[in-house]
Amino acid sequence: MDMKTPAFILDESQLISNLTQLSQIREQSGCKVLYAMKALPYSRVLEIAKPFVDGFAVSSLFEAQLAQEVLAGQGEVHLTTPALIAEELYELTTLCSHINFNSLTHHEHYSPIVQTEASMGLRVNPKLSFVKDDRFNPCRRYSKLGIDIDTLWKSNCLESEKISGLHFHTVFSATNFTPLIQTIEKLRNYFGKRLEKLHWLNFGGGYLFHSISDCQPFIDLVIQLRR
Repeated sequence: MDMKTPAFILDESQLISNLTQLSQIREQSGCKVLYAMKALPYSRVLEIAKPFVDGFAVSSLFEAQLAQEVLAGQGEVHLTTPALIAEELYELTTLCSHINFNSLTHHEHYSPIVQTEASMGLRVNPKLSFVKDDRFNPCRRYSKLGIDIDTLWKSNCLESEKISGLHFHTVFSATNFTPLIQTIEKLRNYFGKRLEKLHWLNFGGGYLFHSISDCQPFIDLVIQLRR
């Protein structure tokens, strides 16, 4: 087959294989699966992923617009970004089902503006580093990705009826679920009963599911949390 170069080539069969594995894990655990569009916001990829996922994770207004274009209202759109722009917030609340605030300042300034049915959450930095290369470590020292867990513990934000969930992201290319189990344990130790009031937890991404031979620890953890 003649093909002009350079070209970006995607193995559709491999993508579907990976999505099928995630779909099976979803069925066994009862979790929801989101495709993070920042990895590859290519409309054909989104169309392929759509039947296998519950929605898309977005980090910008453009991604939220594209997500809704593909989903046509049939799925969830979760926004998490450290660069929330006030002028874009109204449109984002019409496009997104879930909005995660990256800081207490974001929550204080912008939560009163969110007057739609969007479910509001907070991104927390558990301060657990599992990535050796700080370029890819969202929990590195002085990280601005999420609210410092000690700061969140001292605040009363989780007591607010407006806050429905927590989002965290701690890994990059992880090949086991030990980091996830340790992160959940730390959240339990810090927030205890306050976690029971939440409607959802977003585990973030960074796990190479297709390279993990035993997904049972993940399934067991999700089932336990849902109970």
